[in-house]
Amino acid sequence: MRLFVVCLVALAASVACRNSAEPSVEPEVGSPARWVNLSKVCSENSPAYSLPAELRATIDTFPLTGSLARDAFIARTNPGGWGGRAFRDADQYYMYFMYFVDTTRTADIFATLRQRGILVPDDLELRKGRWDFAQIYDWSAYLSPTKLAKVDFHVSYYMYIDVPLNRIEFVAASEADRVKLDSILSALDIPCFLAAIAIEPPGPPRGL
Repeated sequence: MRLFVVCLVALAASVACRNSAEPSVEPEVGSPARWVNLSKVCSENSPAYSLPAELRATIDTFPLTGSLARDAFIARTNPGGWGGRAFRDADQYYMYFMYFVDTTRTADIFATLRQRGILVPDDLELRKGRWDFAQIYDWSAYLSPTKLAKVDFHVSYYMYIDVPLNRIEFVAASEADRVKLDSILSALDIPCFLAAIAIEPPGPPRGL
């Protein structure tokens, strides 16, 4: 669900040595999005790790429910690091594909998913992913508007899980808001290549 929020966020201390090198695994960041600019060097060998237990304990309730929660449960309990199911528009037709962290056990992975009622067609496109869906789900809960609203600077944005690109996406209202989000997310020390930020200026008032 895309939820527009206006948050008060704290601007972290100035950071240096920023690097937004893209990983070799699904590097695409659709325009005008770009990876969050972090205060650490990122490379294709940067670890993709789950939300630490101590951070998970700071979340009162996970805001995501329904099919997203179910897909996160399946990813947690299914072999292969399932990244969820997605459709992408490719040359005027929709392509159905899935990400997996481990793509070497397709027979076991597909059999288990089918037992759980997940569509796995014969022509499925299998992609190597950096994150399983449970990891993305947990990080998105930690980075929810409630969490980011506990600091001081005003920033307009919404966020959602971008399954087709195997990441979290923030959509800021302006370049200034993007810069603030970069600082906030960098201060929270999120993993490399977990989240990208796009800019989408607010549209005209309804009725105009």
